[in-house]
Amino acid sequence: MILEVDYYYKLSTPGATDGAFRTWVDNVVNADLASGMTRDAGSTAKIDYVMSPFDGLDSYGLQISIAVWIDD
Repeated sequence: MILEVDYYYKLSTPGATDGAFRTWVDNVVNADLASGMTRDAGSTAKIDYVMSPFDGLDSYGLQISIAVWIDD
């Protein structure tokens, strides 16, 4: 079984709620944090989250294949 997992992550202005995190599994919304704070106030980080192909792997069992394509 091959699942298509898509991520969208937008880093917020530090302390503001202008960031976003969304995921889809086989084109079905899995998580949707719109207008969220993805970077703490005072943070100077350029990256606050690293996406992993293993995120949620235990939710779908061990009989799946994962392929990763990354774009900015």
